[in-house]
Amino acid sequence: MLNIDASLNSFVEQGRRALRELLRESPTVQNIVFHDEVRERHPNALDMVVSVKVGQQFRDEMSFQLLVELLGTPLPRFIKSSVSYLSEQRKVHQGLPLLIAPYLSLAAKKYLKEQEINYLDLSGNARLLTSYIFMERTVPGRPAAEKRDLKSLYRPRSAQVLRMLLRHPGRIWTGKELAELTGVSAGHVSNVRNALLNREWADETTGGWQLTQSDQLLDGWQDVYEPIAEYGRYYTAKRPNELLKLVRDIAHRRLSIDPAVIFASFSAAEQLAPYARTGTQYLYCADKEIIDDLVQFLGLSPNKSGGNISISIPADEGIFKDAIRQPDGLAYTSAVQTYLDLSVAGERGKEAAQHLRKEKLAW
Repeated sequence: MLNIDASLNSFVEQGRRALRELLRESPTVQNIVFHDEVRERHPNALDMVVSVKVGQQFRDEMSFQLLVELLGTPLPRFIKSSVSYLSEQRKVHQGLPLLIAPYLSLAAKKYLKEQEINYLDLSGNARLLTSYIFMERTVPGRPAAEKRDLKSLYRPRSAQVLRMLLRHPGRIWTGKELAELTGVSAGHVSNVRNALLNREWADETTGGWQLTQSDQLLDGWQDVYEPIAEYGRYYTAKRPNELLKLVRDIAHRRLSIDPAVIFASFSAAEQLAPYARTGTQYLYCADKEIIDDLVQFLGLSPNKSGGNISISIPADEGIFKDAIRQPDGLAYTSAVQTYLDLSVAGERGKEAAQHLRKEKLAW
């Protein structure tokens, strides 16, 4: 049954309008009736019951009913529940089940098709199979609404939890353990847990819960990941080995900042899984003060067009907390963060990302 708050009430009207427009695309449809009184008499009933008449004669044998379920949050766990409910209603009523959602993923559409459930989403994806109508339409690309929902899972505080899960695949966790290790509140850890369970990327088990779909989690992250904006580009005549030594020296001076400077992107990949060499060194700094220190200590010259040092300031502090630290003070982004950065760094970056994933992120 529909379970949405006031902020989503417009979804009911949007769903009704989308269904009406879909049915009107068929030249055989002559009349559409929404039976609102069914919902009014039975609050726990189907969200919509719709009678559709086809053909020229309006004979009884040329009409059918749609049993409609509205699903405001179309995640796998809820989709399966809706399919179960619609399957039960199909046995009780003479009608064809139809699920309406804001968006449906490729996996969701495949699952609904396998379960013989018709579907429609507000992005334009639709499948309606009756004795009189066959309509199937697929809109390319990931719907904007799906991207928004997915992106919310990877916000900085949530990302700290996700990094910990990916660092220890298969481990059984309690909320208290994750909260203590990540510094994220127990309430927020619980939100992440529920989001993963609802996507069926995690399972509850004796003693806690565990991430079960590491690849899907990382794929989703890569799909919505946006490159970190470059703060500045600089030039140095120093050789890479000399540069590494100097960065180590400044890292030792600022160890209290956990760490203050880390190598990123291609520079981090060179430490983790060498593949594509580049003449540019990539650095992440905790703040502008650290950059000023670097510029002075390394003798860097600003150079937007021909610089060989790229410096950025990530908004997500978790990137520094998750960094890999060497005993000599050198630090670089974790395999997960390096993979994400490479995946948005052009064609060579994508190749390097795939190599790194094969070498360091094979679960």
